[in-house]
Amino acid sequence: MKNNRQSIFLRQSEVATYCRNQNIKIKHLPNGVLIILGSQNNPESVSASLNFTFSSGAYFDPPSKAGIHHLLEHLINPPISKLAANLHVSINAQTSYANLIELCNGPFSSKVKNYGLLPLLSHIYESLMNPSALYENLEETLSAERHVIRTEIEEKLVDHNWLVWKKFYNLYLKKGNPILTDVAGTIDTLNNVTKKDISRLIQEVLVSDNLVISAVNEGHEKNGEILFNKLINVFRRFRKSKNKKAQLDWNLLDLTKSFDSKSGQVHYVSTGLHNGLVSILFSFELSVEEFSVFEFGLKNYVDYLMPRVHQFSRQYGLGYYSSVSTERLAKKGIIVIRFDVVKKSKSELEQIINFIQKNLPTIFFLSKTEISTIVQTEKNKQIVIPLTTMARIQWMLFGYFRYKKFINADYVKKTYADINDKHIEFWSKKLHREKALITVIGDVS
Repeated sequence: MKNNRQSIFLRQSEVATYCRNQNIKIKHLPNGVLIILGSQNNPESVSASLNFTFSSGAYFDPPSKAGIHHLLEHLINPPISKLAANLHVSINAQTSYANLIELCNGPFSSKVKNYGLLPLLSHIYESLMNPSALYENLEETLSAERHVIRTEIEEKLVDHNWLVWKKFYNLYLKKGNPILTDVAGTIDTLNNVTKKDISRLIQEVLVSDNLVISAVNEGHEKNGEILFNKLINVFRRFRKSKNKKAQLDWNLLDLTKSFDSKSGQVHYVSTGLHNGLVSILFSFELSVEEFSVFEFGLKNYVDYLMPRVHQFSRQYGLGYYSSVSTERLAKKGIIVIRFDVVKKSKSELEQIINFIQKNLPTIFFLSKTEISTIVQTEKNKQIVIPLTTMARIQWMLFGYFRYKKFINADYVKKTYADINDKHIEFWSKKLHREKALITVIGDVS
């Protein structure tokens, strides 16, 4: 099933009109910073949220200094956290394989000059420009943050759920896939990071042509205009890069190992934890025609499938946890049905696996009545629920980060509303007949 992708992207000539009609302001500053702000015009609210996204993440860490982006993230907020709390602004930073992001949420009103986001903006600017300069003893701070990250690493290593997905993706994805990136690094690689390394990374990553600022003003449009202009005035001075920063090749997400497996073949993988838990995963790989950002039938199908899987798990006492999840790669994707069970002998596990295999086609297959119900429910929902300003901005930026083009959220909404029985029936029939990759992860020693 191929999709017409032509109209999902806004043409350059359409962007200004689209933004004006949706109360979204957009500005590409001369230094490269992109600012997008939308106002929801709620007269009862004075809240606003800001995201500062730098297009560089842990994927670009040097192997011997893995975790350096994450360590830099830990330096951004401490110098301003006390002030932010006093101003009733919530701040948080996070690192992924692709991005380093600073998130802020709090009151914003032009009538109150010494409260909320307005007086904090200049301090956020300073902390993003050069966080290391805000510490009296950077070496001591780095040592303390390494200890914090070490605790995070140790907690993950005894987290069954985190280990299950880590083991699964290591089995399924090829080396070099950004999803496999260890964002936190290791104690050894973090110890290799010096003050000089941090200074160099700041100059390479925290730069203007690497920065996108997205904002949603919940209150009156006038407040949004003031916030937009304030962001322009503050961040037009943000440091420009001296060298072109490498951008993530999103096609690398499609680096996968062969999904073919012989009938009945099962991969057993130990997490190293002896907690008596075993996760059984049935996985299906989907091609670009079947699974892409533009194919929305799958979301509705999975939403409907979830309670069926839970009911099946409870009915037959398979375990205390079950889930259905999808992972969008670049042009591929996967759907995973997971059952967590208490540790069994290998022969007992094989019996459970055979039982699930036998019954999965029944779970996957939907009657025409069920399919029609899904479609009608979705159509009714799309008629009633309007697109929020935040959703529109998120779709615009998803397209921008991946394709350097803005996605038209109205097309997305129309695609949802235009879903028909064939879209759902496609997934029902495909999973009904497809053969799964079976992975058993956990206490399998």
